[in-house]
Amino acid sequence: VAHPDYRSFAITVLKQLRQLDGTPVGSDERTTAEDQFFIQSMEFNDQLAELTLAYQQELRSISTRKERGISNAQ
Repeated sequence: VAHPDYRSFAITVLKQLRQLDGTPVGSDERTTAEDQFFIQSMEFNDQLAELTLAYQQELRSISTRKERGISNAQ
């Protein structure tokens, strides 16, 4: 598989894996792969939280503009 994180992902999610593509999986490699996966997960969660906050702020802004438009029309 050509994806750069293929090996580390497989090692992380397949806990019983002892060999992958003819290459042994060592405990140090497994620890490194798990650490990398954890860091990437945390970065993704941070990005998701930022996007969610921006989305909520935009919705509030739209709602406020809509309410002002209704008030001005009355």
